[in-house]
Amino acid sequence: MRVSDLITNEEIKKWKIGDTVTIKAGTGSGKSHFIKNKLFLHAKKNNEKILMLLHRKNTVDQFKNEIRKQNKSQTITIITYQYLESAVKNKYAELDDLMNKHTYLICDEYHYWLSDSLINRYTELSLNHLIKQQNKIKIFMSGTSNLFVLN
Repeated sequence: MRVSDLITNEEIKKWKIGDTVTIKAGTGSGKSHFIKNKLFLHAKKNNEKILMLLHRKNTVDQFKNEIRKQNKSQTITIITYQYLESAVKNKYAELDDLMNKHTYLICDEYHYWLSDSLINRYTELSLNHLIKQQNKIKIFMSGTSNLFVLN
């Protein structure tokens, strides 16, 4: 079964500001498809925006191309965790605006914080910054994480 089949529109409507949703489903189960399609339609209908964080630049490039070609760029913004870490570390002026305009914060492959912490000493910056965002709906997704659970 695909994630879009399991998470209904009625379930999405129940999510409230401050909620944290964890989606743990295998590779190829449609986690990203759910965000880029079903959640996109819900967000667009409600004049909301989605910020999607990814852990690898090649995936960011692929997703950005898809979003641009499908005319979804007004609703979905895609950045890397590393960009967020740099923005926090260097106090980028646009960071507050970036966070404030999005209703949904999507943390794809959230096991990034543990797996990459061995080679990137700044992973904690993005994790802490996202945890502090209490006025958002946060969705943590992973196909491989048995390392920790967010609830």
